[in-house]
Amino acid sequence: MAASTAESMLEKFILISFIIQLSLALYADQVGKFDWNQKYIGKVKYAHFDQSGHTGKRVIVATEKNVLAALNAQSGAILWRQIFEKGVSGNIDELLSYDNDIITISGRGSMIRSWSMATGGLHWETSAQVTLPPTSYKLQLFLSSESKTLVVLMSEQIYAVSLTSGKVKWITNLSNTNAVSYKYMHIDADHAYAIGITDGSHVTVATVNLETGKVTSQDSVAASWITPSTECEVLTTAKFVCFDTRMKHFYSLLLPEGRVFLASTLSDLALHATTTKDVMLAQLQGDTVALRLTPTHHALIRLDAAGAVHLTKDLRQVMVVGTTSAGNTPLVLTLSRSSTDTLKLMAYNLNNDMAVEIEDLINLPSNHGSPEKLFPYTFIRRESGFGYKLLISSEDHSAAFFSQAGDISWVREEALASIVSVEMADLPVSEIQAKFEEEFGSEHDDIVTMFNRRITTQLSELQLYISETLDRFLDNSKLTAYEKKKEGTCT
Repeated sequence: MAASTAESMLEKFILISFIIQLSLALYADQVGKFDWNQKYIGKVKYAHFDQSGHTGKRVIVATEKNVLAALNAQSGAILWRQIFEKGVSGNIDELLSYDNDIITISGRGSMIRSWSMATGGLHWETSAQVTLPPTSYKLQLFLSSESKTLVVLMSEQIYAVSLTSGKVKWITNLSNTNAVSYKYMHIDADHAYAIGITDGSHVTVATVNLETGKVTSQDSVAASWITPSTECEVLTTAKFVCFDTRMKHFYSLLLPEGRVFLASTLSDLALHATTTKDVMLAQLQGDTVALRLTPTHHALIRLDAAGAVHLTKDLRQVMVVGTTSAGNTPLVLTLSRSSTDTLKLMAYNLNNDMAVEIEDLINLPSNHGSPEKLFPYTFIRRESGFGYKLLISSEDHSAAFFSQAGDISWVREEALASIVSVEMADLPVSEIQAKFEEEFGSEHDDIVTMFNRRITTQLSELQLYISETLDRFLDNSKLTAYEKKKEGTCT
């Protein structure tokens, strides 16, 4: 009898020992208590609204931290995130959309990737065997939906990539015998026109066959005024326009037949620039470009069929200019400061003599600094007029999302994505947190002492919970009795 009892006790001890060795766990109040994780994306430099839904349910962004991400348009939460290579090889040079895919060009035009807009999955990637251009290069892209081809111009090379397979169709080295720096490109149905500049001399237009990649012709146009710092843009209407910041002259050239630049002065448009360090030219839509004279002064310039420039709108006190389309209506949107914490949003119709389509006030606290980039999405309302959604990238690296009401829907504070240094500091803990720390005891305590301390703490928390529950129950009972008594008095 004694032997069987001893064997039974031994079996139970072995079983308990076996269970203890396999059991690893955390108490419920310890989960997440001493660990946290924050995900950031960085300062937004490109954005695309997913328009598969009526109002765009996602915002696809590319950032200065080499991150491609999809944000929930309702909350700003990260739906998916892809982190590119560090350094120059991972810098995202451009973000394009094609059907339900996102195309990214990175590494100074050497890496092209196609991503699923819905899941962030990689469809294909192509590493073009090209010579990386210097840091002063300017990447030019053209996405042809008809031929399903992406054409890339970078420095002295131009190449075409199939959007369905990601395969490189052809690569062409452009002749550079006269130190030509190719920076601009225009494409029509059959040809790509690579435009290069020779400092203080001329502009070269190289015609490339889109099917074969062969250079069919190279023509030069005199341009003694042009320098690497000259602001130039190629318009979709086959016009090449430049602004000479030194002499404050406009120059325009019709592509591809033009052989002479048409010149005009800034004063001809009744505009003046006291300094040229902030001057910048940006293409908008059609024949319209935006000229930034100062950080708070812009002008909309239109080119006619002959290439002559005309002032469309003088935008004083405007900090940011953006462009988009609602249906077939091209719009130009502007932001100006209305008050300390309020911005004024205006939208002008380029097809209707700059008629005002949207005028609204949006609330953006001044602690975010000045808005630097505007990413608009507009749509035609069913009843009448235009609706909008905006993503604004500000000076403090924040990304703020606005809807029609003018109030902030959400803000992502992305300054912590650019941490320079870290210093750890111990802050005083609360009484409850101190108890949690004490539960683990010291390294000199044995297992029995630690177990007793843990049980004591749990019983203390249980007692506190029961006490608070009873107090709430009594308070509810008193409130119910008071309401019944009040009802009886009223009756």
